[in-house]
Amino acid sequence: IKDFEYFPYKRSISNHMKKCNLTDIQNTIFYNLFFAKNGLDKDLLYEIIWTKDKNISINKLDTHLTNLKNQIIRELDLKITFHSNKKNLQLSVD
Repeated sequence: IKDFEYFPYKRSISNHMKKCNLTDIQNTIFYNLFFAKNGLDKDLLYEIIWTKDKNISINKLDTHLTNLKNQIIRELDLKITFHSNKKNLQLSVD
């Protein structure tokens, strides 16, 4: 990702100057969207993260997406965005 490398097992994104440690949920989100070149259904992503939830609350997922985006911008000065079209969620790096 530009000058940065993503280390899924270390839950981090870094280059030689900056590092961002991700929570388990943030890493799961980033990992699944990073490798889903055509995007991923929001409901499926929700089920991957919260396997035991009986009721899906997309607002819960949206909050984690916003927090992830803000953390990466703040800690790495790297702008990422999430695009959603008919529940298909994609990751973009500017």
